[in-house]
Amino acid sequence: MSLPQLNQQTPVPKRNSKFLRVHSIFRTIQGEGPHTGRRSVFIRLYGCNLQCPMCDTDYTSKTEWEGHASYFPDYLAAEWKSSLYVITGGEPLLQADALSWFFENVFFDTRFQERGHPPIFQIETNGTIAPPPEWGYDLGTIQIVVSPKTKTLAQGPSSYGPSPYSWVDNYKYVMSADSVCPNDGLPTSVLGRNIRPFRPPDTVAPDSVFLQPEDSGNPVKNQENIRACVESCMKYGYRLQLQIQKICNID
Repeated sequence: MSLPQLNQQTPVPKRNSKFLRVHSIFRTIQGEGPHTGRRSVFIRLYGCNLQCPMCDTDYTSKTEWEGHASYFPDYLAAEWKSSLYVITGGEPLLQADALSWFFENVFFDTRFQERGHPPIFQIETNGTIAPPPEWGYDLGTIQIVVSPKTKTLAQGPSSYGPSPYSWVDNYKYVMSADSVCPNDGLPTSVLGRNIRPFRPPDTVAPDSVFLQPEDSGNPVKNQENIRACVESCMKYGYRLQLQIQKICNID
């Protein structure tokens, strides 16, 4: 299902830092991370600053909605009301300025509240771009899940806490059986990128780290990947995730 088009009478400014580009939007069951199993609305933003060789996500072939970010809550309220929104990509923090405008408009909109509670917005990011300082204040419930794809992680603003990585709520790794580090049970490479991805700081609780088996397309290989992730989770206390949206054959 596509987003309805902007009304022809609605003024649409030229692209700038307040302009939001949405690749696609759809209802689904969140299959990964801390909200696994919950009904959600996925908002996939256009574009990415990395091109991982084994990435299976389409984020550039189309744009379903474009416009000033302050208009976007009206469309969500009318067509996509939910208690959980997952903002992903591509790389959603490429549009962080526009998202800030969006958040300022959505959290105080009673149309999004269920039983008096505002919605949760989960950001899925590769960790190369830190969120803006204002997200560390009381804009609403914004949870950030980082799936590291590079050696280093962007250092966040001090408004998030004492650590430069306090802006991260959870870490998520994709791992194959032939890329398991013997020292911490996390991957030594990710999605065809032959680099050791950033590790969570020692202060991060193990159950805030999610480990997902790589989907190679080969059933035998996939079982090996699952076993490797299970062994790491049992040994180090990470949380196993199996992309239940694929198991259930839903988007």
